[in-house]
Amino acid sequence: ATQIGTYKFDFNTIETFDKNKSVNLLDKFTGETIDIRKNPVYTFEMDAAPHQWGNDRFVLIFKAISTSGMVDMNANSILNTKVSVYPNPATDVLNVNINNASFKNSSVSIFNISGTELLSSNMVGTSSQFNIESLSSGVYFVKIRNSNGFDKTVKFIK
Repeated sequence: ATQIGTYKFDFNTIETFDKNKSVNLLDKFTGETIDIRKNPVYTFEMDAAPHQWGNDRFVLIFKAISTSGMVDMNANSILNTKVSVYPNPATDVLNVNINNASFKNSSVSIFNISGTELLSSNMVGTSSQFNIESLSSGVYFVKIRNSNGFDKTVKFIK
């Protein structure tokens, strides 16, 4: 997508793909995971918010289906991971916590509304704290990422 608007992925030819594999689309902006065999069309919006643009918003997850019919739970682990950003609104200190210990030591960045990275650090365990006294009043975004495919953006106000 290169412009603001409504877009869609159409996976209607998925039936030609190996039936022994599950195929899911993870939208890291909304946190939705879609089984594209059951829902082959995914419609999404792109607006001016910079944190939803880029090459890493969507991930296709291919997993072998075991004999019991279960699939790898990594997508569910990503989907069920919660991020806490507080206080919101914040004045001088911002706390960032993640509830999934397997995603500890994630990278955390703060961006302004224009998408410029202003602060960054690595979590110590499952939390991080930022001194935001020098930031002017406004809307900001906290982005948490790690090598397991977790990528979540949360808005906060100063």
